Amino acid sequence: MILGSESKDAFLSRVSSLYPLTRWIETELSPAARVFLLWDGRGYYCDESCIPDVTQSRWPQLASESWDVGAASARLHDLGATHLLFSVEDMTFISQYDLSGVHRRSADFLLQQFIPACAREIYGDEKYSLLELTCP
Repeated sequence: MILGSESKDAFLSRVSSLYPLTRWIETELSPAARVFLLWDGRGYYCDESCIPDVTQSRWPQLASESWDVGAASARLHDLGATHLLFSVEDMTFISQYDLSGVHRRSADFLLQQFIPACAREIYGDEKYSLLELTCP
């Protein structure tokens, strides 16, 4: 209902599963934190705390440069990222249109190699995983 009977925050929280999480990122993480949104260009819900992936392919490009955990960590550091926000739903949607398979391969690299070596989950629900980068 768009009659002013609910606040903007209440409305967006009701219609977007990402919105409450971006509010949490902005209020609970350090002001210096920068969250790279994997396969997600919806940075409009988040302030400068988020680094949206407007092409929805930055992680696959970054990962496929070498398929090396250390190199990927260094590139994320170059981007200023301190955290990653991963959505299986977003990655799966993009992967459906990826004939080369690089999105699926980069997701496998993320889940099987990168996260175990360089990240720890600090928030997770049925849609999102917020990961803190742990590699220098």
